Amino acid sequence: MIQYGLLLAPVLSQQIETIPASPSYHTLYERNVELLCRADKPIDQCHVRLPGPSAETFAVDNLPGGVKRIGDDSRGECGVRLGTFTTERVGKFVCILTIGGQQFEAAIELRQRVAPRPAEVKISKTTVLVDGGIRANQLLKARCTSRYGLPVANLTWFLDSKPINESLLKPAQITTEMQDGKSLQTIQQEVNLFVTPEQNGMALVCVANHPAFKTEQRNSFPLNVKFAPEEIPHIHIDELPASGSATVNITIHANPQPVTRWTVNGRHINEGESVDVYQAYIPRPTSANGEYRVLLKNNDCSKERASLFTLEATNALGTQTYVIKAVRVDGDGAEIPLFVVLLSAFLGCSHAIQVITEPAEEVVVVEGQKNVNLLCLVEEPMDFCIVKLPGAPAPFAASDKLPAPVEGITFYGLGWSKGSCGITIDTIKPIHDGPFECTVSVKGQTYKGQINIALSVAPEPPVIEVASNVESRNGEFEFGKKVTMKCVSRNGWPGAKLSWYLDGVKLTDDVGAEYSETSNRRTTVQQIYRRAIAVEDNRKQVTCRAEHTAYPGGFMETSLPIKLKKVYSNEKPEVQKEELKELVKPKPPQIMVSSDVAQRNGAFKVGSNLVVQCVSKEGNPPAGFLWFLNDQLIYEGLSAPFISKNFRGNTVQQTLTYRLKQADDGKVLICKARHPEGSEETRLKISTYN
Repeated sequence: MIQYGLLLAPVLSQQIETIPASPSYHTLYERNVELLCRADKPIDQCHVRLPGPSAETFAVDNLPGGVKRIGDDSRGECGVRLGTFTTERVGKFVCILTIGGQQFEAAIELRQRVAPRPAEVKISKTTVLVDGGIRANQLLKARCTSRYGLPVANLTWFLDSKPINESLLKPAQITTEMQDGKSLQTIQQEVNLFVTPEQNGMALVCVANHPAFKTEQRNSFPLNVKFAPEEIPHIHIDELPASGSATVNITIHANPQPVTRWTVNGRHINEGESVDVYQAYIPRPTSANGEYRVLLKNNDCSKERASLFTLEATNALGTQTYVIKAVRVDGDGAEIPLFVVLLSAFLGCSHAIQVITEPAEEVVVVEGQKNVNLLCLVEEPMDFCIVKLPGAPAPFAASDKLPAPVEGITFYGLGWSKGSCGITIDTIKPIHDGPFECTVSVKGQTYKGQINIALSVAPEPPVIEVASNVESRNGEFEFGKKVTMKCVSRNGWPGAKLSWYLDGVKLTDDVGAEYSETSNRRTTVQQIYRRAIAVEDNRKQVTCRAEHTAYPGGFMETSLPIKLKKVYSNEKPEVQKEELKELVKPKPPQIMVSSDVAQRNGAFKVGSNLVVQCVSKEGNPPAGFLWFLNDQLIYEGLSAPFISKNFRGNTVQQTLTYRLKQADDGKVLICKARHPEGSEETRLKISTYN
């Protein structure tokens, strides 16, 4: 019970209870607001001061209009009923009680109830975002804010419908501000939630309750958690029948949707394609939380009954390789020993021994990464397995029966008898960068597998360059003019992923394709962005974000402030440096294919867009381009040239986007760089596939 009392006599011997407790909030024009003071003894006299601008004291038997007495003196009650609550009644109600010759006071602060604005949920700017979602396995800091209410709203947090543990919540912060002449309160509370792939598709919910709300307000932030395809350690399926058709059905978890490729007896079958008797389907989502069903159909098992399948799933965050083994189940439901199953499959189907590596082909690691597994698999028992590891002085046998001669290396796998051998690297070091090889002996014949260990190297911080043919004197841009800028991330391994933002909002329009150049295991990535400067862009910032696993936090950003050029100015014109006047012939032009373009063995898919860039470096004046497809001049699909300048001369880049047709197979794409000192050209022969 909350009690308020003020003794005017020397000694307090009586406590006064107020109903309602102070402060008390009321809706404007609320009817019959009762204010009551109660003591535990009969009172002799009762006087009140009413809320509002007047400080006059009234006997309860002589109250002004619109106010009536309530309460019973014999029960220690003294109070009033306000006919209507108006803004004039905002203030303090005071009751003055006389009991046994002593006076006591109690007060109720009356305030106008104000509904707060709708609550909003925002996430911290430090959150690592990938492909429009939140990267998994990081601490997500989210804040819920309910502004300008009286009394302050009550906030509660949920993950879907389950209340969030209070240990994850920070204490609520309440501040007071003057709004429209009222002293209103804002409440904020932060939750620190470690997001995992399992939470993908859930919603982070902040619920605000307030006496002015008829129902609670719910503000949801959907958790679009991005993660690489998740590992499934051992996948066994029933062996395929001797005839007819059969389907291998695997469910994997990933977000965004992965691109898949099957490998069966040396054949690569991309999703949506058919090769020989096999047909690979595009992954089909089975739930909203990143679950996909991946199917491979064998249309004629009488021709081939494979017992070992490899599925490779790749999305923007990584690649996972799944090894699926078909095993025969006896009548009691027990699996027959694996090496017997594999030997039976080998005898029943004609195919060559294939070494399956897990991960497939390449694994990207960072220095200091723990417990990296490298595995080689075959369909039969091994005679022996020798591995060669970068940084190891010599090859050595990888066996659970033999200790590894290299410190920090242990055996990994099921053993030679199960057709499995591999190693675990305890801690990745720079010496481990390079190819890991395994040499497997089966029935006296040797076979090799290889996994490239790519040590991730952080690129230089990204930079934004403005085209030198864009007028941006003093860093100011002219309203209505189109600005061409380029973001460059240099010397990373692998290359960074670039994205553009305007004041924190991701940009998709007018963003060009990515281009990458790789030399000595270092990749430079660049991307062009064009924007027509609008009035509302003044004082905004264009930001380029480079995402890379070796960056602290997963990404680095650089920003370019946009300032509109003043139309009228008393500033003296900037003294221009003398332009390079000497004619300099540029280097021979180069054609680069965008790293966004899907390729298969150097061929491009019919119906897709071929996005290429022609580059002419270090010429003066800058070169101009002509594009041809065989002898046909190309006019459509050309971007405006991007020109950058340094002390060596001008570099010009131009992008061509061309939709490929079946008839383009075998044609030659030509970029001719024209210059007063002579013209040169570069060619790209086009191969296509359906």
